[in-house]
Order: sequence, then C-alpha cells, then structure tokens
Amino acid sequence: MRDPQDPISIQTAFQYSKRLSSILYKEGNTNLDFALLRMHRRALKRRGALIPQHQALPLTREHYLLLMKILRDEGSLQLYVAILLAWRTASRVDEILTRKAEDVTIAQLPEPNQWLVTVDFHGHKGDPFHLSGSLPLILSERETSMLQSHLNSRRPKQPLLNITYEHITAALKRINPEYTGHSIKRGSLLDMIVTDVPLEVVRIFAKHETVKQLLTYLPSEEVMKKVGLGQWAEEMYRHVAL
Repeated sequence: MRDPQDPISIQTAFQYSKRLSSILYKEGNTNLDFALLRMHRRALKRRGALIPQHQALPLTREHYLLLMKILRDEGSLQLYVAILLAWRTASRVDEILTRKAEDVTIAQLPEPNQWLVTVDFHGHKGDPFHLSGSLPLILSERETSMLQSHLNSRRPKQPLLNITYEHITAALKRINPEYTGHSIKRGSLLDMIVTDVPLEVVRIFAKHETVKQLLTYLPSEEVMKKVGLGQWAEEMYRHVAL
C-alpha cells in the first residue's frame, strides 16, 4: 500500500483526474470545477510526457525497414499499410486506425516508379486546431502496390483497417520489446529531423500548433545538433520543461 506521505506519480494523477472528469461529464456536470479539472488533467498529461521514461522509444529507420520487409514477406497486408502510413505521415496509430478507405487516394506521377498518395486527416478528434488537413506522400511502386491491393478490398465508406492498436504494438515488439505504438510517430519525427527536413515541415506533419509543442517529442540534443538552433533551442527546451 502506498505511503500517504508519498506523492503519487504524474501518470497516476493523470489517470485519476481523467476518470473523474469522465464521470462528471457523463453526469452532465459542466460547471467551473469540471472545467478546472479538465485543465488539470491536460497539464498533468503534458508534464508527464516531458519525463524521459514516460516517452515512447523512437522507432529507428533501420528497424522500420526491417519490420516492413518482414510484414511484406509474410503477406501481413493490413499491418504493412498501417505502419507504412503511420511512419510516412508521422501519425499516431489511432489517427491511422480511424481513417476510412476514402481518406486515402493514389495518383501516378510523371516520374517513373513514383506515386502521389494523399491521406486526409480532416475531422480527427486528436487535431483540435485543425492543422492536419491532407498530407501528400511520395511512395515507391512497391509501397503503392501493397497499399492499392489493400484499398481494392475496401469500400470507400468502410474503415481503412480492421486491426487494433494492440496488433500494431505486437508487431513492433517483434523488433524491440521496448517499442510501443507511439514509437512510430516519435521515430518518424526524429528521422525527419536527422535527415534535415525543415523544422516547420516537421511541425506540419506532427500536426502540432507550435514548434514548442513539437520539441516536447524530440530529444533536445538531436534537434540542436542537426538543426543548429543553439541558444534559442536551449531556452525553448528550458521553457517547455517548466
């Protein structure tokens, strides 16, 4: 039993406040106390995310490519499509799992063996600032062929995928037991940074309102080393950690 003098962890406090605010919401309680509780919950979640041990281990490009080869060889089409789109759009797993088949469109480009794939994220509940819209991707012929094969099996209004977060997590853990579903988004964003994608472009793919919000996802030393933000980045990280 926990010592009453021992403060609970940030993650536990967040879960308690989340459950209590859900109960109040279901009971129709929309007064000031409920609003303050929601703000407290969000603050706890944000602060907890800044603790390194609470952040998902970023998926590396090498492990991403290895996993995609395994899934392709096994014919695991839905897992392949889910992880492909999550990685290439730097999305959370739930953002991909809530898409419909009609949200993904494919068009051939003039360049050989290149295809333009557009993923529509309009209306996703995890995008309160309506920042995401549609994200364009350039995919190879092999990637597009796998994606098209899957789309051919779906009707436009059907869910894009019939798998769960747990299925995707289990696939990632085949490569590294420490990976979680959120490892895909963190890994993709970090991969963009280390391959010199402009920070503003990374922010757009992350679907974050500000660069400051984006930086909470990424190791400060990697950003400062690759982007060269120097003192500005140091001040930014010091601010978001408060």
